[in-house]
Amino acid sequence: MKLRIAILAVFIPLTAFAQSWEALQMESAESIQSVFALGNDSLFAVSGNTNSARIFRSLDAGQTWTETLRSDLGLQYSIGKTPQGSLLTCGFEGKGLRSTDNGSSWSPISFGRTDWIMDWAALPNGRLLAVGLNGRCFYSDNDGLNWQSPLPITTDWLLAVTVDALGTAWAVGSGGVILKTSNGIDWEIVVQDSPNTLTDLIQGNGTELLACGFNGELLSSNDSGTTWQVVRTGPEDWNAMLLRQGTYWLLGTGGMKSATDSLMLPVPYTFTSLTSGHLLPNGQILAGAKNGRVFIYRFPIQSLQNPSSAVQLYPNPCQGTFRLQNAHAGIWQLSNSQGQRLFSFSIERSLEEITLPLGISPGAYWLQHPASGQSKFLMVVQ
Repeated sequence: MKLRIAILAVFIPLTAFAQSWEALQMESAESIQSVFALGNDSLFAVSGNTNSARIFRSLDAGQTWTETLRSDLGLQYSIGKTPQGSLLTCGFEGKGLRSTDNGSSWSPISFGRTDWIMDWAALPNGRLLAVGLNGRCFYSDNDGLNWQSPLPITTDWLLAVTVDALGTAWAVGSGGVILKTSNGIDWEIVVQDSPNTLTDLIQGNGTELLACGFNGELLSSNDSGTTWQVVRTGPEDWNAMLLRQGTYWLLGTGGMKSATDSLMLPVPYTFTSLTSGHLLPNGQILAGAKNGRVFIYRFPIQSLQNPSSAVQLYPNPCQGTFRLQNAHAGIWQLSNSQGQRLFSFSIERSLEEITLPLGISPGAYWLQHPASGQSKFLMVVQ
């Protein structure tokens, strides 16, 4: 009897979580290598093989998809948007693709070497960085049209690169290697003593950094990458990591798991692994899978609503200005969907008009009054 109760206690929550995944109307014969979104409706998925690069696009939040490119360029591993507004991919044998019209058309680019390029990112000054096999790092100062490669300082394969809030770029890869650079030219080895391959690294809140990889490895640093500690290991292979509302989510074997507990959100297809993920402005997670499918995880609707009915936001959605009714006086904070604080403001009285700072892009944001603990709630900016 005790065994039966234990089984039910596990099975029921996992079924409910699986129902929160939506399989979008897109299926590729090859594994999805990367997903990206220009907004809640404009979605991209990249797949292919060593002989073919394929890019799919949806303009209706995933209901319908168009194969906007099929090329003999070879498999592409990462897609994103440059500071100058171009879409860029990188991949097989030092080849990539670039679009200046939001993905309607693509032009081939070369990284100048035949090393496979696995990921790219941008420094605050606009310089683009890319990393790949054989420890190769690359940089471009003209929006990805031309690339240069300094001499490598490691032979480990570099699988991911990201830039933290201080403007430092971090790369991770095989052998548990972690590199950093401030300019994209001079790299430094920070860690190289793990038996597990690291596949992704992201910036958290404040000085926190996290890196994930195979065999369930999760490393953390609370001092901007100076020292690192193993947080957990396990049976899963993690391929990507996201930060949503201050919580880390690991994507990999079987689905998605919170880095802060053991909660697993399994993909509704047996034996598939998530290969990549992207956080949408509305707080949902877009994910690509090894079985060639694309999914969205729709978090329970209560996570996007204000639990306290007393506080009201007018108007919502808003444009430029807004007012809060029945809100605590004092300092309030506006954060993006990843939990990163963007703007603080003070309220003295109810319905006082607040002006958003310039540069706040359309999307979903969180408002919170930290001093009182008043629950945060969603604000949509148009």
